[in-house]
Amino acid sequence: MMLNMSDQLFIAEGELDALSLQAALPGVAAAAIPGTQTLARDDEPLFEGKDVILVMDNDDAGRKARAELEKRLRPYARSVTQAYVHPDFSDVNEQLVKRGRKWSAGYWEAVRTEAVKRKVFRTV
Repeated sequence: MMLNMSDQLFIAEGELDALSLQAALPGVAAAAIPGTQTLARDDEPLFEGKDVILVMDNDDAGRKARAELEKRLRPYARSVTQAYVHPDFSDVNEQLVKRGRKWSAGYWEAVRTEAVKRKVFRTV
């Protein structure tokens, strides 16, 4: 099960974005939740003790999903960090395709490192 792979887990908005995170950072634990409605309330305790990094799309739906998921997971997770795709891109996959694996790897590794320090990334 993905949740047992690591204490740190990226949650992306959609399967392609989760796969793009794994392409940029091989071995990273990344899962897809295509919207907040697809995460059952009964599944929230599965995030107990995890450091969760939320990476939703750069649109209104993504901003709402980040806020909702943070609210729902905070009682269970050790930490919840709202990470943002670079503002030049709409989602993780577009960032990977347009900037390449090396650039994306550096970007997401910086996000992972800062998440450990419990910093929150926000776009302007």
